Order: sequence, then structure tokens, then C-alpha cells
Amino acid sequence: MKNFLFFSFLFFSFLFHSCSKEKPNEDYLQTTVELSDHNSNLLSLLTNGKSIPNNSGSSDEANFRDDLVPSEINVSVSDGILSFGTTEDIHEYMIFVEYLQDNWEYGEYDQYEDTPQEVNFLGDEALNALEDELGYNSLRSKYNLLEFYDIDFENSLDFFIMEPSLQILLNEGHTLRIDSDCVKYVQSDIYAVIPKCDKRSLDIVDEYGINSVAFGIDVFDEGTGEPIEYDGEEAETRSDCSPFFLHTVFDDPDRLGSVRVSGFLRRADPDNNGSACLLTSHQIQWGDGFVDAGTILTGNDDVTHTYEDAVFSELEIGDCEDFTIKIISTPLLGNTCDCDKDSYTTTIPINICRSVPNCVKNKREHNDNYFFEYAGKEHRIKHFIGQRGTPGFLSYEKVWAKGIFYTKKNGNWRRRKPGNFLEVRVRGNILLNDCTLVDEVAIGKKKKKKSLTVTKYPNDSFGSLTEGADKLEGHYNIEFSDGYEDGFFNFPLFDE
Repeated sequence: MKNFLFFSFLFFSFLFHSCSKEKPNEDYLQTTVELSDHNSNLLSLLTNGKSIPNNSGSSDEANFRDDLVPSEINVSVSDGILSFGTTEDIHEYMIFVEYLQDNWEYGEYDQYEDTPQEVNFLGDEALNALEDELGYNSLRSKYNLLEFYDIDFENSLDFFIMEPSLQILLNEGHTLRIDSDCVKYVQSDIYAVIPKCDKRSLDIVDEYGINSVAFGIDVFDEGTGEPIEYDGEEAETRSDCSPFFLHTVFDDPDRLGSVRVSGFLRRADPDNNGSACLLTSHQIQWGDGFVDAGTILTGNDDVTHTYEDAVFSELEIGDCEDFTIKIISTPLLGNTCDCDKDSYTTTIPINICRSVPNCVKNKREHNDNYFFEYAGKEHRIKHFIGQRGTPGFLSYEKVWAKGIFYTKKNGNWRRRKPGNFLEVRVRGNILLNDCTLVDEVAIGKKKKKKSLTVTKYPNDSFGSLTEGADKLEGHYNIEFSDGYEDGFFNFPLFDE
């Protein structure tokens, strides 16, 4: 009977914690441990008017004030959304966040490990305390909870935000506010801008994602910073239907030669709110002989096609091959829009190019896992590396790397502090001034923490590495209490 009551308690505790959108009852589920005077003083920097150096740990001096006064950062929380006055406030907030983590007094061990309360104390202690101070639930917190029950949770998501700073800035609905407007991610590399955080527009973005462009909402490609425009023509009559499609051609090494198409058929009648027509079949002819027949695309769906390597074998570096994608949309029996025509055709001309190896000036990310055994236990390091250019709403460039250390216990992977330290380093070259000037990167941190992130803010705009330059690589190392070390080294931002 006692076991039944105990597991019932666990079940309902998890149900309450994972389903409630409000902060848990502090009398029952704490989110932070009691703070020391030192850590409390760090948090008080948000209000006490004191300054901090405008760099922290691994970061170069940024292109802002020599000294940073955290209380002058225009940051607040509104409707569960972290809100900033300007993008400069975002940048300075992230400098404060890094300073907070670098100077936080972390305990030698976590008192709630391997207890039912562990689920309430996930993630970085300093960031948990900061979010409690602001009254805010971040995407980072959501990911921590998902990871606790499924170490590879990101594989089951519609999309995964990899960059650590974005996980801190965005709320659980992938949204933040700049001035009066909301920025909401709809895919890992696509975001919508909603003027005045209009509730109806936010609902449309929730339902249609990238395809919200069809409703007059501005949607941007984070890699280029350019707005996305749809392919197709408007309906000829008010009562007729119109095809609406978007496409993205990827040029990064991991997805080279891939094209993503999304869209739907919709009624032109504004009284129908332009919603997607259900029960519509789409035949997609990719222009290389491959055809996806009977594909159903409604609302926020998409399909990706990769052109074979043979397309690139005949191309010189920098050359492109032209293709035309043809989409035939056919309303099926019972279609919700009662379209006038039997079918609608959309043609999309594209260029598939053989890009210069590793010369990309936009956002690029890469991640993997390293597994090893030591002292009769299984261990794992999740390792990430990324680079952000200036396109998009974040107007600062950066290089970053992150490592997370896990140990398997009772069949479950759990974040754990190593006996001595976790070390994360990045070294190699980045290219400034449109890939013409080489700047060396050599940064790193070593702490007794479960996860660790290092960041570098260059003093000029940069591209990624060109052919022949040393690769930008991450190094991730664990040292146990007896001095034994293991880890994964030479993890490149780009594979060959």
C-alpha cells in the first residue's frame, strides 16, 4: 500500500509540474535552493545600479559601453514573455547572464539528486534563480524537463532551438518581445514578427507557422535576415481557391542540395479567413525526375527533397544548376473550400548551387554525442558548436560551444557534475570582413558543472571558414576526481 501511495504521489507530481503553465506552488515545488549572500548580491545587480565589466570569461569586449550597468538594461516580463526595449538590450542582457554564471557560487553537489524532488531542480542554478527573480519560464526550462524524461527529446520535436542564448531568451512558446513587437520562432531557422503582439496574429502563427505569410504576417529567414515571399498567383475570382507555397533552398553543408516546400490551397474569400482547404492532394514534381504524389500539406506542414550528388558532380565550386518545381494541387471529395477548379498548378524556379566549402556568413550549428565508460559506469557528453552572423533580429555576431555531461543510473541518463571539472574549448579561425580577414579563436572554460557554454563576440562582421583555413573546432573534456580524463576533441563546425 505504501508503494502504491508513493508512486501515485510521483505520478500526480509529474502531471502537475508538466501540464501547468503557471509557476508551481512554492510551498510544494521549489525551483531554486536557498541563495547565499554572494549569489543574492549577484541577482541584485539587476536593481542596485552597480556596474560590471562589459565582458565575461571567454567573451571578447563587445561593441558597447566599457562598463555595463545591468539595472539600466530595459528588460521585463509581460504576459509570460521576456521583453526588451531594443536588440542592444538583448545583447547586454546576455553579457550579464554570462557574468552571472561565471561568478555564481555553485554547490559541490546537488542535494536533490536521485530523489523525487530532482525534477524540480533541473538545469543551471544561476539561470533558475534569474528566471525565478523575473517570474519567467524559458524554453531552456522546458527543454530541461523534457530531457529529464527523454534524453533525446529533441528528436521528437517539430523543431529544436539549439543556440543556448535563444533557449534563455525565448519562452516556452518560442517567443520574445522587442519594443512593442513579438518575435516568434516557427522553425529552427524561421521566425515571425507580430506587430504589437496582436493576439489574433499570434494564434495564426501558432496554427500556420511559416505559412503565416499568407495572412500578411512578416516571416523571416534567420540565415539571411530577409523576409520570405510566397510562390503562386492570387485567385482569379473572390470565390475561387488559390495555391500558396513557400520554398527554402539550403546551402549549409549538412543540408546541401535540399529544398523545403510548405504551403496549402486556400479559399480567396476573406469571409472564409483564408484558411487552408482540407482534403487537398498535392503532386510535387521536383524537376530532377522525382515526384511526390498525393502529398497532403495543410496549415504548418512541409516536405523536403534532396537533389542527388550527381547534380553537383558536374558543377564547379560556385556554379549552379536550374530546376523548376511544379506543384499540382487537387481538391478532393469533401474539400472544405468548394473550389471552382479541378486543379491548380504552381511553378517554382530554383537554383541548386555547389557552394564554396565552409564559407557561409549566416547562422550555422552542429551537434553530436560522445559515449564512454569509466569505473563501471556509462557516461555521455552532448556537444554543440555554432556561429551566428549579423542577419536577423539579433544584430550581433558570435561563436559558441556547449557541452553537457551525463551519467547513466538505473537505466536513465542524468546530468551530473564531474568529479573535478567539465572543460569546453573552441579553437580555429573565423573570417571577418566578408570572408577576407582571418581572426584566430582560442577560448575556453573549465568548471565543476553539469553543462558549460563558451562564447566569443568578434569586433567585426564575419563569415565562416573558407577552403584551406583551419577549421573552427570544439573540444569537450571531463576530469574525474581521481584525475582520469576522457572527452571528444576536434569537433568541427563543418564536416568535410
